[in-house]
Amino acid sequence: MSPVPVVSVPAAAATVTPPPALQPAPAAIPREAPTARPQEDIAEALKSSGLVLIETRAEKITEIQPEAEPAPAPVRRRTRAAASAPPQEPLVQIETRR
Repeated sequence: MSPVPVVSVPAAAATVTPPPALQPAPAAIPREAPTARPQEDIAEALKSSGLVLIETRAEKITEIQPEAEPAPAPVRRRTRAAASAPPQEPLVQIETRR
């Protein structure tokens, strides 16, 4: 293998393009508040499409609900016995192999 000569090539000049001019944001389109339809119109539209409207009213639910049962008494946990103090004698190692 013979060494290959290295030739330096001048870097191409970087072309700087200016950022595109910022256009002002379009003004927000004012929206109209949604109008409430009369209940009859909704009922007719639902009937013609074959749908059924089911409404839940909180006041009707509270009338029907039975009184809640009282919470059960908390279970008393067993108290632990006081920890005994470790003996004040030196530890002894016992060999168990023969």
